[in-house]
Amino acid sequence: MSFGIGPACSSLTDVRKSYDEAAITFDVGRSFGRESSTFRADDLGVYRILARTQNPALLDFVRRTLGKLEAYDREHHADLIRTLECVVETNFVYKEAAKLLVVHPHTLRYRLGRIGAVLGMDLGNPDRRLELHVALKLRKLLYPPSDKRKT
Repeated sequence: MSFGIGPACSSLTDVRKSYDEAAITFDVGRSFGRESSTFRADDLGVYRILARTQNPALLDFVRRTLGKLEAYDREHHADLIRTLECVVETNFVYKEAAKLLVVHPHTLRYRLGRIGAVLGMDLGNPDRRLELHVALKLRKLLYPPSDKRKT
């Protein structure tokens, strides 16, 4: 069972706001694949802001950043998005990412080369890495695991 916990209330007028925060907190926690847990609004950091934003520019950013890779995955029955997620999760520590993916580090490096070629970007560039990280996180917020639709 999962729970979302909003901020503490100092008066009755704060109850609705706390409830809304708890609902957002619960949704964000679930979108990141945590099924059984307690999610606290104060622990969400920047995701608390992003989850509230109904800005079409965010969806456009995800599409522009990851769209080619998602199309490649569909066309070639590949899983390069998952590879990229693992690499980002491990802060580009290839040995750790290879372990998560259960592949040889050489295979991982080949996949990263493929990802860079498909996206037309240098994965060694810190700004591109940040863009990819943000796009992957937004993708999870915009399309939680239960949502089968992809950008």
